Formats: sequence, C-alpha cells, structure tokens
Amino acid sequence: MPRKAHKPESPLPALARDLTVSKVRLAAVLAAGRARIYADIQRRAARNPAFAANGSARERVLAGIGSHYDKMAVELDQWSEELAARVGGNFFNRAKADTHTADAATRYNREYAERYLRMVHEENAPSLAAVRSQQMRANDMQALRSTVINVLNEAAVTGMTAKQVRREMLLRMDSMVVDGLPSWQFLDDTGRKWESGNYFDMLTRTLTSNVARAAYTDAMAADGFDLASIEGGGDPCPACTAWRGVIVSLSGANKDYPSLDDAKADGVFHPSCCCEPRYVDEEVDKEQIAAQAELEPPESPEDGAPDWREYAKQVRESKSEREYDPVAEVPEAMEEPAGVKDVELKSDASATREQLAPRGEE
Repeated sequence: MPRKAHKPESPLPALARDLTVSKVRLAAVLAAGRARIYADIQRRAARNPAFAANGSARERVLAGIGSHYDKMAVELDQWSEELAARVGGNFFNRAKADTHTADAATRYNREYAERYLRMVHEENAPSLAAVRSQQMRANDMQALRSTVINVLNEAAVTGMTAKQVRREMLLRMDSMVVDGLPSWQFLDDTGRKWESGNYFDMLTRTLTSNVARAAYTDAMAADGFDLASIEGGGDPCPACTAWRGVIVSLSGANKDYPSLDDAKADGVFHPSCCCEPRYVDEEVDKEQIAAQAELEPPESPEDGAPDWREYAKQVRESKSEREYDPVAEVPEAMEEPAGVKDVELKSDASATREQLAPRGEE
C-alpha cells in the first residue's frame, strides 16, 4: 500500500480533541467543587444561628467550608495525572503511526509516562491546578469574612436585634451563592462553559499541548527521525505565524535547518500555544525539504543569536501558495468527544507511577 502523503497544511484534530477532553473533565471537577462549596455556605453559614452570633463558631463553619477546596485540590491533582497519561500515550502512538513505525521495538513505557507526569505534577508537590484551588480558597474565605464584618458593623450602627442580624446574614450569604464568589466568576451556572483566557483555560491548553509535543517528539527521536515542521495554531501570535510550516531539526544536528530550540527561543510554543511539530517524511516531502534547504541560514552575530525569524519568513514566502488551517477551536459549550478511553486512577490523592504506565510495559 502506498504511503499517504504528509499534509502539513491540514488541521490538527487530534490536539483539538484532547484539549476538549481535558477541558471538559476539568470543568466537571470545578463545577462539582463549586456545588459542594455553595451548598455548604447555605447549609452551615446562612442557616446556622451560631454563625452570626459567635466568632468561634463562625470560624469553625468557615474551616468546614474551606475543606471543600482541599478536596477539590486532590481532584485537580488527579485530573492533571490523568491528562499526562492520556495525552502522553495518545501522541506518542500518534507519532508512531505518522512515522510508520508502529511495529518498531520502541514503545510508550513507564519511563515516558513518568516524564509526562512530572511536566504537569512535580513529585511531592501539588499540581498547578491544585495550587490555584488554594488561592481560590483564600480569596473566597476573605470575601465571606468581609460580608460577616459588614453585617456586624451595620448592626452596631443601626442597633439590629440578634434576629435581624441572622436574617441579614442569611440574605447576604444567599446573595453570594446566587451572584457567585469572587473566584468562581469565570465559570457559568451550568459548569459547562467558562470565560476564554481564564487561568484554568490557559493551564489546560498549556499542559495538554506541552505533553502532546513532548510525547510526539520523544517518539520521533526514539526511532531516529529528526525533521519536523511547525504546524497548527488557533489565533496564532506573530511568532507562531512566522514559523508555521517551517521544517526544523529536533536535535539541532542538521545544520541545514533551524533547530526546534531556535523556534522555541523565538517564541513558538508559548503558554496557551496550540502549535505542534509534525513529522516530515524524507521521501514523501522531499521537494519541501529540498526547497527549504536551498535557503541560506542566517549568520550568527558575535553579540547575539541568528535572525531565524527572518529566515522563517523567507520559508513562508517560498510556500505562499499553501494555505494553513488552524487547529479546531475548543467549543465554549463543551461536550466530551465519544469513544475516549479513560485512564483509570486510584481514588486517593495521587496516582501511582505503575498506573500511568501502559499495561505490560516496564
């Protein structure tokens, strides 16, 4: 069977699909955590007479509400671990398919799985998502305490009775649940849509893309493939636009091309970037390889780095007839794609390394 031609101008649905899965699952964790927190505010704070009347009782109630953020932090750790396992395996195997080396000895194994896990969740440290949950806890607890102080100050000025204080406290707490605590303004009432550009949106795009790129290039390098082109990107920044379609050397050993590190140094693969390296077939894409090899690489000045941006621009101009489609955007109203294989994790605070490794591989 003839080998299918590589099409660097085509969209990157695999990355868009994994981004959607990561985003949907994170939104579910956040929505569940918010529901627990809001329910506890109404149950333990708004309708507890001691909350309005007794400072010690109030702090115990707030501590109980705050414990839900701790539980959410554990769930966010699990989310990041599942992301690393799922995306790492998907893109390692995708590279094997692209390079026609599915039958080669190189396999996705525990060593690779551990590497991708460390990218999203350093050992003995909470993940970035979990750290964020603790910041949310601090902000929301401060908002609740400020509401209590405001009610008590008003009571002192106006001479409210204890019953009136309790009633006003109930109204204020209910209002905070209806209007939303400060840390939750990015997530809509359904828990299935969030504001573009919020912290968790950026984190999801960055972690998913970083793991995908690392796994893909690891698989290529393990089987001896060195040339890749920079592809994809939704709403790209100038650096991504300049480098889109440019062939790079993953190792930097092939001096006829800029290295992948040169592209990164020029701003490619920035936070939230959805561009990725794609395998360049030395037979199928030989004309593309030869055309770029004819371009003179920039000189290296004594006091700085070569101007690879200008070189990338020349590459783009030499291929002006090609059109590049951006990676499919992750929809704001999110639904998980069908047929996604779950990565099973334990229900405790963190998954073991054995769970993240493929079965039968050591």
